[in-house]
Amino acid sequence: MTDDEINSIGYTAKYDLPSEMNKIDNKNISIKTTSNKNMICMADCLRFYDSVKNDSFNCVIIFYRQDENDKHIEKVYEIDLTGSLNVLFGDIKREELEKLDNLVKSVPQKRKPTDEEYKGMYEYRDSLQKRSGFAHIDIKCNSQQSRLQCSLSKFQKFIKENKDRVVEESDDSLRGTTYIVTGK
Repeated sequence: MTDDEINSIGYTAKYDLPSEMNKIDNKNISIKTTSNKNMICMADCLRFYDSVKNDSFNCVIIFYRQDENDKHIEKVYEIDLTGSLNVLFGDIKREELEKLDNLVKSVPQKRKPTDEEYKGMYEYRDSLQKRSGFAHIDIKCNSQQSRLQCSLSKFQKFIKENKDRVVEESDDSLRGTTYIVTGK
């Protein structure tokens, strides 16, 4: 990619690499880094739901360990999340997530939820979570924020049960390019 192409992708863009800029396979790419082997923070819950329902979309996940100031890549995965709505969200409908999103956003930002608000949103979330697949619904509602996020949970189990979704798995490379990370 040229510098202009890279700079044209906004910080809050839906994908880190939009399909029209992907010169390898024209798929949308989302890139995540984490030191947690089983929980990958994804995005706004409704945005993620829509993506896995409607878009051709791969996720590159880079697992690392950190020693003081140095991060060391331990494993790199590219997984295909195209058409994975049921695997991730089970039988949850978008309207149900919208209802939960509205409950969370009804709490003004910069204010903690009341006990009643807290109870209502978490009881509803828990009822949805029981029907979900590998998506974990994360309420972020406190004195700093009021939003609904989600994560890909139980990742090691996910890849064991969905081997056909693993495009690539490596210790230090992706699509033939080896990455060496040293320093800060």
